[in-house]
Amino acid sequence: MGLTANPAYEPLFSQRDSDGQFTDRTTLLREIIDYSDADQNAFDIGQLITNNVTGPGGGGPEDNFYQSLRPAYMRRNSPFDSVNELRMVRGLGDDDLWAAIVDPDPSNPRRRNLTVWGSGQVNVNTANAQTLLALICAFGRANLACNDPIAARRFTTGITMVQGFTVSMGLPIFGSPQVFTATLQGRGMLGQLFKTMAGDQPIQISDTASLERAITVESKVFSIFAAARVGLSYTRIHAVIDMRPQPQIDSTFLRVTTGGSDIPPPPPVIDVTRPNSVAAGPSGQIQQVDERGGTILYWRED
Repeated sequence: MGLTANPAYEPLFSQRDSDGQFTDRTTLLREIIDYSDADQNAFDIGQLITNNVTGPGGGGPEDNFYQSLRPAYMRRNSPFDSVNELRMVRGLGDDDLWAAIVDPDPSNPRRRNLTVWGSGQVNVNTANAQTLLALICAFGRANLACNDPIAARRFTTGITMVQGFTVSMGLPIFGSPQVFTATLQGRGMLGQLFKTMAGDQPIQISDTASLERAITVESKVFSIFAAARVGLSYTRIHAVIDMRPQPQIDSTFLRVTTGGSDIPPPPPVIDVTRPNSVAAGPSGQIQQVDERGGTILYWRED
């Protein structure tokens, strides 16, 4: 919601997109949710806008928009595998809109504004300036930086300058979500700076508790890029690693049985996606998975 709020983007939502359709802001938000949720019902976008989401679906059956395209395809109705899969969503096939709200500079991953591998919260210590502005606009009310493109540019420029002295050195700005919201409202050491960047006005938050639930001050899922060039050959690897503890594997298909006392027990079953982890021991019991190396969520080699 925040990423699409900039008034300068109005032409992108009032003209036909690459599919020949008019896709306004609320339609785009609904399509992103409907493409990746598990049900066949249209999401009631009004719930999201009023911050009163009561459950999945809520509307009538999802339409057959994607079946009308050539080539036709179905909504995924499950989580996205990659950021690029967002291109399949109605409206996001448009290059100008994609550059504006998703990936302004494909050669610089740090400038990407959103992810499909997140934990559901935004790390305000590492998010870029546009994402922070999007958070403020999604949870704020009548803030100058959300309605005036010049004020928005001044705000993002100021945040980028501050992060040049903090994020680049690995120094967190905010110790907790509460410190972040207090700073937005003009309190604390950085509060006055934020107030100046927002046009000499305290930033108004309509629902502080909801904003604090939407943010975090540490990251657990990371994108790692490695690139190499040899002569005219170039390759890049992108891996997404989840450092959160994973649940124990409790299914039966990995259990091991000996088949008889005269047959030596087989070796432990190794889960190759979790280095040095044992999924099932010689007697068939489920073992604890070692998560120190993280879990690979995504891997791409170009």
